[in-house]
Amino acid sequence: MVKYSTVWYKNKYKERLEKAHAYLGGRCKTCLSTVRLHRHHRNPEDKLFTVTEQLHGASWSRIVAELDKCELQCEDCHKKIHQAVCGTLPGYSRGCRCDECRKANREYMKEYRNKKQIKGNVAQLVQ
Repeated sequence: MVKYSTVWYKNKYKERLEKAHAYLGGRCKTCLSTVRLHRHHRNPEDKLFTVTEQLHGASWSRIVAELDKCELQCEDCHKKIHQAVCGTLPGYSRGCRCDECRKANREYMKEYRNKKQIKGNVAQLVQ
């Protein structure tokens, strides 16, 4: 037998989640999808709490204040945001092959080979 309070909290959470998504527009800001939505803080430094953890307990006005710092992103777009930024070596390492990531990889490899060559030359001088 399920306790009444457990059902009540689940229902309140679901109701608040739908209300939060509606408040943020109900669609992914990037691709306009309406499924598997996440609340993404635009600036993580301004984040006071994770909205998901406070939906059943915090006052609605407190939740709205935090939602004002967020935007809706579908799961796929949210993952892309939190992956390495394009134009960086980590972006290339994770499989991105855009021009900026390839350039970052070329520059890294050029520097790596130069360092390796310098070490090789120093080792030859020591012998």
